This record gives sequence, structure tokens and C-alpha cells, in this order.
Amino acid sequence: MINKREVIFDNICESDLIVLDKTHDYRWNDASSDAHIHANIYASFSEAKFICYASSPYITAFSLKNANLKPQDYFGYEMLGEEIDIFDPKDFESWYERADTDIVRNLKATKRNFIIIRGYGVYVFGRDIGHLNKIVALIDHSVKVLTLAEGLYLNTKDSTHFEV
Repeated sequence: MINKREVIFDNICESDLIVLDKTHDYRWNDASSDAHIHANIYASFSEAKFICYASSPYITAFSLKNANLKPQDYFGYEMLGEEIDIFDPKDFESWYERADTDIVRNLKATKRNFIIIRGYGVYVFGRDIGHLNKIVALIDHSVKVLTLAEGLYLNTKDSTHFEV
């Protein structure tokens, strides 16, 4: 099951979802343009019961300026890890044609259930939809904390400046 094209997630309902088979039939035309990526993740990981793609502006912006994420907040560090490489798709011209294989290759190589993609967002899979939400929220929170900490560090004229 995947969302149809151009669905607004703030107000999603059952009619916004579509069930796809492995065989590409007419329903694939109505499905999200990411259906091929989801299909390859499902085919490659038996533990993938749910898949989420998220494009938080904080995560996406952070990924443009950093090669990795090193969470400095407690929950980010404990649950995501000490350091997470940010995957660089390099050539955006051909990215979408190779996204399904590049994403799965990286997920297998890192042995993680999520990938942060430079300038694109996050893919995460798992057995529990709530856990997917938690991973995206942890990544988003960690990049916000790092961004705020960097802003505090740069704000040397303010008397509330602390070393972080």
C-alpha cells in the first residue's frame, strides 16, 4: 500500500492510498512517483513492513552542508548512533533512475534501517509505523539541536553565549 500521487499528508484518507502488486499494472500510474523505491526496499528487506520518505526542511538543509550527522543530543546519540554518514547522490540529473538501487545498496552497506540523502530527505523502513515516525523525529531533532548549537556558537556578541 502506498499513497497516490500528489496526496496532501495533512489530510490523508483511505481513498488517497492504493495497493500495488509486484506486477506493474495500471495502478502503478496512480501511485506515488516513489513506488519503485518502496518496491525495491520491500523486496530487499523482509523486516520492511512500513516505509517512510520524509523531506523535513531541517534535515534537507543540514544534509546540504554536512557529510555526516553526529548527534549531540542524548536520544539522538543513543538511538541513532555516534555518526551517520549522509549519502551523496552526486548527479541529480540521473538520481531518480538509480535511487531505488542506490538506496538499497546503502541501507545494506550501513546495516541501518534509514538513510539520509543529501538534498533529498530520509528513507526509513521497519516493522512498526510508530518506530518510523520516531526515527524521523529523532533525526529532525538532532539536526535542529546541532543547528541551534552552531548558531549559539556564532553569536559571540550576545551575553547569553555558552560553549557547546
